[in-house]
Amino acid sequence: MQDCASITTSMKALISNSILSSTKQADKDIIYWYEILIDSLMYVMMTTRSDIVFALSVTSRYCSNSNQTHVALITWIFKYIKDTLKVSITFEESIELEVVKYSDADYNDAVDDRCSTKIWLFLLAEESIFWSVKRQMTSAMSTCEAEYMTLSEIKKKALWLRYIMMNLRLFSFEILTLIWADNKSAIALDENSKFYRKMKHIKSKWHWIRSFIEREILLIKFISTVSMTVDDLTKTLISKTFRDFRSMMSM
Repeated sequence: MQDCASITTSMKALISNSILSSTKQADKDIIYWYEILIDSLMYVMMTTRSDIVFALSVTSRYCSNSNQTHVALITWIFKYIKDTLKVSITFEESIELEVVKYSDADYNDAVDDRCSTKIWLFLLAEESIFWSVKRQMTSAMSTCEAEYMTLSEIKKKALWLRYIMMNLRLFSFEILTLIWADNKSAIALDENSKFYRKMKHIKSKWHWIRSFIEREILLIKFISTVSMTVDDLTKTLISKTFRDFRSMMSM
């Protein structure tokens, strides 16, 4: 790996899920080493490298039946890390301890089970402190539903962080907890109960959090996809675009 080529993105652009899916049983030795490599990258991702979370989310889905195509993607991530060893999360002194939260979803991105991917990112003092890219357990019927279910989950995390910061006396109860999302339909479902009759098939657990919006504890605001900081965590991007979004995550 010392003499490997320079890689500027965490995942090869335009990689298709259909290429990654395989019904042929892989070699046990490949699976064994693949899982070890995934574990190593998982530790790096959870500590300081939120920029590889999407690539790792995709590659970790194939631990049980990995082949040379998947190994090539893992190698790609290691090459990217080698080229960006100085890229990390660095906290600097800041007077403003505002927590900025972003919520997004990639609708129906998996060809094997048609589940969407949920993404969220929390920034404290303009630095990443909490991030996640996971497969949704429930299959959404539209982009709106995928985004709405993701919003419901990030709101739970936001409330949890809010109460911690309140106990630490970092801000008062009167301050609204703001979450940014890029889907107007999902935001409308949160703000207006009249749309609920169109969403009766969604489980009630996704709706209960709306009471916090009515009590003006939570606030959801729209942000364009171009400005959505976590958009690079939903798909593979070309080098320049990827670097731009990485910079937006303060890395």
